Amino acid sequence: MKKALILLLSTLLAVVLAGCGSKSSESFPDTPSSFYWDQSSELTNTLIDIIPVSDKKAVIQLNSIKGSEDSEVSEETNCSLTFDLVNGSTYKNSDAGITLTLGKEGNMTVSSKKEQYSVFSGNYLPADGLSWLNAETYVEFLRNLPAADLGDFGKDTDEISESVSDDWFHSLDLQRDGKIYKTFVATDDMSAICELKNGKYELIYGSMESTLNKTSCFYFDGESEEEDETYTYETPIVYPYVENGTELAVGATGNVLVNAAVDMTDSIK
Repeated sequence: MKKALILLLSTLLAVVLAGCGSKSSESFPDTPSSFYWDQSSELTNTLIDIIPVSDKKAVIQLNSIKGSEDSEVSEETNCSLTFDLVNGSTYKNSDAGITLTLGKEGNMTVSSKKEQYSVFSGNYLPADGLSWLNAETYVEFLRNLPAADLGDFGKDTDEISESVSDDWFHSLDLQRDGKIYKTFVATDDMSAICELKNGKYELIYGSMESTLNKTSCFYFDGESEEEDETYTYETPIVYPYVENGTELAVGATGNVLVNAAVDMTDSIK
């Protein structure tokens, strides 16, 4: 367990340290951003992801993992809350008593007035890209979208089932009493969210631009008489194709569909 924890935290550090050279800013960006605790180590780390909903608020995921050399058990604290953008450089959630303030160098300070959230207090540095968002964060974001119309979802008996395809599409089945309440798909960068309606996915937030530019890399080994070689094959995760075949005779017509792990043909224009 300890080795797995160290490997996980080491991987997270490798990702977030790539963001050390980020440009400074006195205002939070209007796109998703991430920060990591400046005292992070192989055993202890805190990550904060900010996903703007509008120019006035954002959903923020706070995740802290504390390990010990003397124990195989780690302590994890996480929450996903909606924050108000008080001004360009300050996010605040009054109920939780948490305030995030962006400094002139692009670093961030977090303060908490409540003991249960004090673990998140400290100084943070900008990271490169979002960390792994949990299902609760996606649902909290959906609560802020009128188009999602979640109603009273969130009762004690309600459940969330999540699956991931192509390391990009996060499918969320919201369930109530063992039945599907609603189904959504969010992209990994939170640039788009689709809802399944009448058997088809309908875009309810953002755009599919980054999805159309997203590719997957496949690696395979080759052999030669002199040395082993590794080859890389890169392919789009979403691409168009002609229904019932890839070749058409002159003058023939065919429907153009979209090939993707999640059928979003009607969401991509």
